[in-house]
Amino acid sequence: MKILVPIIAIVLGVLFAIGMFYQSTQQRPGPAPAAPPAASPTAEGEAPAPAPAETGTPPTQQPAAAATPDAKPAPPPAPTADLVGPLAVATAPNPHNVTLGSANPASDYRLELKLVRWGAGVERITLADFETDESLFQPNQRFPYVLAETLKTDPAETGVDFLVYPYAARSITINGEVANLVNAAWQASDITEDAAGQSVDFTLSVVDANGKPVLDIVRTYRVPKDGYDITLAQRLVNRTDGSLNVAWSQYIQGDVIDDGAQYLGDQRLFGLGYFPPRYPNRPLVFSEDGFVNRRTLVEEFADARADGRPPVDIWPSPQLNAGALLVWLASENRYFAVVTHPVVTAAMTRPADIPPLEDQFPRVDAEVFPLTGYHNGEWINAVERRVVFRIATDTLALAPATPMNLDIGFYAGPREKRIFSKPPYSLLNFSNLIRYELGCTWCTFQWLARGLLSFLTFIHNWITFDWGLAIIILVGCVRLLLHPITKRAQVNMMKMGKQMAAMQPEMEKLKAKYKDDQQKLNQEMMKLYREKGMNPVNALGCLPMFLQMPIWVALYAMLYFAIELRHQPAFYGVFQWISGGHWHFLQSLSSPDNFFILFQNPITIPLIFIELNFQSINILPILMAVVFYFQQKFTTPPPQNEQAAQQQRIMKFMVFLFPVFLYSAPSGLTLYILASTTAGVVESYIVRKHIKEQEEAGTLFEAKPAKPGGFRDRMNKMMEAQQQKIQQKQSELQKQQKKKRK
Repeated sequence: MKILVPIIAIVLGVLFAIGMFYQSTQQRPGPAPAAPPAASPTAEGEAPAPAPAETGTPPTQQPAAAATPDAKPAPPPAPTADLVGPLAVATAPNPHNVTLGSANPASDYRLELKLVRWGAGVERITLADFETDESLFQPNQRFPYVLAETLKTDPAETGVDFLVYPYAARSITINGEVANLVNAAWQASDITEDAAGQSVDFTLSVVDANGKPVLDIVRTYRVPKDGYDITLAQRLVNRTDGSLNVAWSQYIQGDVIDDGAQYLGDQRLFGLGYFPPRYPNRPLVFSEDGFVNRRTLVEEFADARADGRPPVDIWPSPQLNAGALLVWLASENRYFAVVTHPVVTAAMTRPADIPPLEDQFPRVDAEVFPLTGYHNGEWINAVERRVVFRIATDTLALAPATPMNLDIGFYAGPREKRIFSKPPYSLLNFSNLIRYELGCTWCTFQWLARGLLSFLTFIHNWITFDWGLAIIILVGCVRLLLHPITKRAQVNMMKMGKQMAAMQPEMEKLKAKYKDDQQKLNQEMMKLYREKGMNPVNALGCLPMFLQMPIWVALYAMLYFAIELRHQPAFYGVFQWISGGHWHFLQSLSSPDNFFILFQNPITIPLIFIELNFQSINILPILMAVVFYFQQKFTTPPPQNEQAAQQQRIMKFMVFLFPVFLYSAPSGLTLYILASTTAGVVESYIVRKHIKEQEEAGTLFEAKPAKPGGFRDRMNKMMEAQQQKIQQKQSELQKQQKKKRK
C-alpha cells in the first residue's frame, strides 16, 4: 500500500496536466480551407509585410468606464477641420533603430529594449539577469534570455511570411480617413539618460493630400534603471485650426518566447486582470477565470476562420460578468511575463486609484498569423503560429493645439514574489500571475504550494544555502509531520494482512458451510472477526495515507513552476566545480538531471500529456525505479489468492512505468520523489521491525479496547447497529414468507 501513495499522487498530477494539455492538442476535424496567399518576404528590422485581413471583428466604439454598465458615451461633435484625403505620413529625414537599457548584468539596467523605426515598435526585449538554457551547456559563453521579439511566421511551416512588431502603432482614423502607421518609418530622437533611466522619442506627422500638417504623434519609450517596467507615453497633437475626430489603434504584446517547458508542453497563457462589477469600490484587481491557454486561443481562431464566423473577443471577455473593467493583459510562459497595464503613479496608493486600461482602450482583439489553421491541407501546429494583441480607442474629439495622452506601461520580466510584492505591482495585484497549477487552480492546492515554497525558501536562505539540500530537508520535514499517520496506517494494514492470513482456513470453512446463504455468511464472518480480535474498522487505516495527496500534488506543481529553482544547481554546484563546468549533472533543478549528455540536439517523443526528452541519460529517474522496486518488495505481503497476485504483478509494472514518465521531469521534482521514496523505505523497515517484535512477543493480535466515545468505538457501535437492523429485516422477511406459505 505504501507504494500507492507516490504513485497515485503522480497520477493525480498527470491527470491535471491531461485536462489542460490533451484538450489543446486535439486537431480540429473538418475540410481544410485553402491557404491564404503568401506575402512578400521581409527581413528582420525592415518594413513589415502588409498586414493580413482582420481575424476578428474590428474594434467598435465601446463605452468607456461609466457609473453604470449600460451608460453610453456621448458621440463626439462634428469635426470642424477641413481635410483633403487621402491621408499620408510625412517622410522622416533619417529614421533609425534604437536600443535602450542593457543586457549586461553588471549595468544599472535589468533589461535591454530594442526598438525598430517601423511603427515605432519593439524588436526585442532581453533580460539582463537571466540566461537561456543554452548557457548551461556552454559555460564560457553567455546567452541573455530573450523574453519577446518580432513576431514572424515561418513560410516553410505556414506558407506565409508576416512580420509584426509588438507595441507598434497600427493606424489612426481622422475624420473617417485612415492613415497606416505600422508601415511608416518613424523618426527617432537622440537617447536621453538621467538618474532614473533612458528614454527616446519617436515622432511622425500625418498630412493630407496637399501635404498640409494634420496631426503630430510622439511616442516616448522609457526604460528605468533597476526595474522591469517600461513606460510608453503617447501624445497626439492637432495641427489644424479646427477640431478632429480621431480613433487610435496599436499593437501591444503578443506571444512571449516559449520557455522550453518540454516536459508538460507549451505552458504559455494569456491572462486578464479586472475590476469585477460586484465590488464597485474596487478593493482589488481580480484575475480569476481570466486565463486562457495559448493553444486553445490559437485553435479557436482557426476553427472560427474555417467555419466562417468571427472568433471570440479577448475583451470584453465572454467568460466574465458584464460590467467588469479591464486593468491589465498578460502574456506569460513558465517563468516570465509581459503585462500591458495603465501607468501607475506614486500618488496612487489604493487599487481604486488605478484607472482601468479600458478607460482609454475599451476593446482588446487578437490577431493570429496565419489566418487559417491549415496549409496545403495539413494542420499548422499552434506553436508555429503567431499571436499579437491590438487595442483601440473610441472615436474621440481632439481640439486644435491640444495634446491627447494615451499612455500605457508594460512589465517585461520574471514572475517573482519579491518583485510583485512591491508597488506598483502590489496595487495591480500581479501576484495572481504566480500560480502553481496543472490545468486546474483549486485542485492543485495553491495555498499549500505557496506555503511549501515559502518553507523551502526559508530552509535555503537560513540553513542550507543550497536548493538541493533544502529539498531533501523539506522531504524530512514532511515525512516527520506525516510519520504518525503513515506509521499507524502501515501497522494496521500489515497487521490486518497477517490476521487475514491466519484466519484464512476458518474463513474457507465458513464459505463452504454457508455458500448458499450470503447473509448468514456475513454474520458469521463478523462473529469470527470479533472472536479473533480483528477490527474491520482498521481497514480504514490506509485512508489517512491519502492525506499526503494534497502535499504531493502541490509539490509537483510548485517544483515545476517555481522560478526560484530555475538554473539553480544542487549541492553547491560540486559536480560543475570538479569538472570545470563541463559536467552538467544537476546543474539546474528546473531541468532534467543530465547525468550524461548523449546528443547535442534534443531527441523528443511527444505523448498525449508530456514530452519525453532523451537528449541525456538522467540517473535520478533510474534510481527512483530501483528504490520503488525495493520499497514494493519490502511492503508487499505474500499474496493470499490469485487476485492478490495479479494486483501485485500490475503494481510491479507501475513501479517502472512512472520513472519512465518522469524521465524528463525537472530534477528538483525527481530529487524530491527519490528522497521521499528512500525515506519511505527506511520508514517501512522500521515499521516492519516493530511488527516483527510484536509478533515474536505474541502481542500482535491483541485487541486494543476502543476508547469510549472515540472514532473506533463509534464505528463499532454503528456497524453493530447496522448488523442488528439487517438481522431484524431478515427475521421479518422470513415471518412474511411463512405466512404466505400458510
